[in-house]
Amino acid sequence: MKSRMLAILLCLSLGWIGVHRFYLGYTFKGLIQLLTFGGFGIWAVIDFIRLLTRTNWRTNFGIKKRYQIS
Repeated sequence: MKSRMLAILLCLSLGWIGVHRFYLGYTFKGLIQLLTFGGFGIWAVIDFIRLLTRTNWRTNFGIKKRYQIS
């Protein structure tokens, strides 16, 4: 099980290069975020807010989730 707190810390410190995405298993999205410097910072801020509020698109829209974040 992946640690939510570690994902938040990775997003806060290295979110602009997508390290938290790689940690959570979203390799393709992490690579895109790495190449665009976190969507020029905007994507990293959105991810940080989503991690803080526990928003998970996979469970909200009925898509089978890959990892459970505690």
